Amino acid sequence: MKTHILLYVEGDTEDVLFPAIIKYYKQTFSCANIEFHIENLKGVGKYSGKAKGILRQLMNKIKKDGDTLKVVLCSYDTDAFEFKSNPPIDWKKLKKEFENITGKKNIILIPIKSSIEDWLLSDIDGLCKYLRIKKKPQRLSGKNGFDKISHWFKQHGKVYYKGYDSKVIIKHIDIAKITSTHSAELEPIRKALGITQQ
Repeated sequence: MKTHILLYVEGDTEDVLFPAIIKYYKQTFSCANIEFHIENLKGVGKYSGKAKGILRQLMNKIKKDGDTLKVVLCSYDTDAFEFKSNPPIDWKKLKKEFENITGKKNIILIPIKSSIEDWLLSDIDGLCKYLRIKKKPQRLSGKNGFDKISHWFKQHGKVYYKGYDSKVIIKHIDIAKITSTHSAELEPIRKALGITQQ
């Protein structure tokens, strides 16, 4: 019998970063033997449709195989919800719909403030290595991480593309810095993996 975890990610950058974070945890700590599923929804709006279909399919397979689903983790960038009177997703309603599918209260949200690029900025040194520059910026302009990285990269003759650039950037990033800086947000993943350390 296997134990499963389902993690939804919002986009291509998350689809690169979260597997790296989970790999780091598994290599660094003693983790429970759990099968980890990561599903890229390619847009927060897909939580209301595509995500439920994926969850139903997984639950059908889990029940058929006699396995268990430990938890469903839903990550999302908060920038789509900040200061908006009509947010794209009603999380309270969605959690209830997911719980009706899983049959238990095992849905946990992982808000990423404000965007996943803000997490990448936790390791300025790594981004400098990617850009092949030695001098770290004293200040980055932009309303969120995506704007800051885009503007900074443009100053050095590069265009930042979500997901595509992340596959190369991740090779220069110190994942330990990201897990340390965003320890609180990543606690649900550590807990799901059976990790008690910070």
